[in-house]
Amino acid sequence: TQFPAAIQRWTPHLWEELQGIAEGARQSFEDVLAINLTDEQWWFFAEEKAEACTSFAYRDDAGAIWSGQNLDITGWMDGLQVILRLGDDAVMATLAGTIGMTGINAQGLSICCNTLLQLPHRADGLPALCAIRGFLDQRDLASGESFMKRVTHASGLHYLVADPTGWLGLECDADGVRRIPYFCAGCPHNL
Repeated sequence: TQFPAAIQRWTPHLWEELQGIAEGARQSFEDVLAINLTDEQWWFFAEEKAEACTSFAYRDDAGAIWSGQNLDITGWMDGLQVILRLGDDAVMATLAGTIGMTGINAQGLSICCNTLLQLPHRADGLPALCAIRGFLDQRDLASGESFMKRVTHASGLHYLVADPTGWLGLECDADGVRRIPYFCAGCPHNL
């Protein structure tokens, strides 16, 4: 693949972080990179189905936005779950040795994801975990959406992204990024 070039192009600080994980864990860089391809492994190994994470977002009666997801992971990942705190910048749910699967930053910008194997993928795109962390480097939904539209995505995913002002769905794959509207019957806050 050309994942290394894509990571170095769009999220070079994460390339350095992956190198740091490998050095600190005394593991080969190739193994650390491979474990950080959690969404790419579905299509890379021609899997017919991926696990089924579920995401949600809603606005409570006080106007606060809430979002989250479960991480339906494969058996080999069970027991590796961790919460990763990135200083005062972000909190991520992830697996030991990975850079982050879902999370929220200090500005209240959050990201949840669901694999969509039926969408096109590409071996020179930015892997999903790097896209997630790159998104969380942004300050709000507008700049996060702009980041997601700027990069070429390796894997097909639906990202449910939110900040204190609202939420939206971004369907990202090798062909680009599409906004996915949400509708809830009787909800005054539809997008």
